[in-house]
Amino acid sequence: MSNSTDSRLETNAPCHSTTVNADRPDKPKVVFVQHSLPNTGGAERVVFELIRGLRKRNYAPVLACLYELGDLGERLKASGVRTHQNIVRGKLNPANAWRLRQVLRQENADVLYVTNAFHNVLLGRLGAMLAGTPLSVIAFHSYDTVYAQAEQHSSLKRGMSGLADRVSLPFYHRAIALADSHKRYLSSVKRIPSAKIEVVHNGIDYERFATDLSKSEARERFGLPNNRKIVGIIARLNRCKSHDQFLKVARLVHQQDARSLFVIAGTGPEQERLQEITLEYGLQESVVFLGHVSDVPPLLRAFDVTVLTSYHEALPLALLESMAASVPVVCSDVGSVDAMVTDDYNGYRLPFGDNERFADCVLRLLQDAEKAKRMGEAGRQLVESSFTLEKMAERTDRLLCQWTHRPSHSAQ
Repeated sequence: MSNSTDSRLETNAPCHSTTVNADRPDKPKVVFVQHSLPNTGGAERVVFELIRGLRKRNYAPVLACLYELGDLGERLKASGVRTHQNIVRGKLNPANAWRLRQVLRQENADVLYVTNAFHNVLLGRLGAMLAGTPLSVIAFHSYDTVYAQAEQHSSLKRGMSGLADRVSLPFYHRAIALADSHKRYLSSVKRIPSAKIEVVHNGIDYERFATDLSKSEARERFGLPNNRKIVGIIARLNRCKSHDQFLKVARLVHQQDARSLFVIAGTGPEQERLQEITLEYGLQESVVFLGHVSDVPPLLRAFDVTVLTSYHEALPLALLESMAASVPVVCSDVGSVDAMVTDDYNGYRLPFGDNERFADCVLRLLQDAEKAKRMGEAGRQLVESSFTLEKMAERTDRLLCQWTHRPSHSAQ
């Protein structure tokens, strides 16, 4: 296999299509390099579903985890997907790239596909260069917090992050963004040439959220009252989700509607602090901490409004899931949320931290059932038309075929 396509691609160089093992009769091999694949975040779930989707479209995806497989990785292995794990032996060991090279050579990989964790990016590309893997693709599932929240990071950390980008990103042949605004960010901030970037929206299994449960049955399942309006947030309890802002909104809404109830689903390092804030605000009778919820569709059926107060997001699955469940959303206007939520159509997008406007929009939806229903239905329609698993796999398939000069693959 020729190494001619492994030379460094300068950031201002034009894109070149690569013919990848075009005469092979077997299924094209896409090796996904991940730290691990636990069932703890949206990016991991997207990779899990994409691997399953490409497998249905006549690919032979392979999962290569630098560390353990994780829950989702184990599920893929049990379903017959080829997997590798514990490739890394000490984070700074230079032999790690050689071990990954062995995996790529063993699999006769057509495509290296990594997500934008730095270790994945750097080690993945080194391994691909050593293996002679013809095409390297980096898929961005987030906005870099070092850039997005620059004031919270030292100039040294920002400089190191920029240096890491310059060292690794130019070597990738192609990049995938989540939305048009995300593409503009990658081009302007990460300095990736626009011609190298394509957009693939996240997708979800929207049919899961068409539950037959009534609202009262859903609430009974989670021990929630049937005679109160419920405002919910489903997100890991970490700082970037800004649950403290959610509690500020809850306090403002509660002042106008004492019968409203606020449900927080998720676990994480912020839980103790958030419970203290709840007591400080006197909301202990109006805020419920549910902890981890594995079965999300019935919980969303119990909600009247979903709120996401994050200061940092990309294209959050939590919003897509709420929309798929026909629940109107009120969210921070950050990242690429504008690709999902049209203000006053299927939800409200508001400046992060503008808690009075958040509260006003929540109250508007709680008090106008017809408007809430209309906006929830509009959200459901958008998910069905643009954010499905099938569309995500189809779009990725089309791009891989375009980049490798292969015919498109029909879903099996």
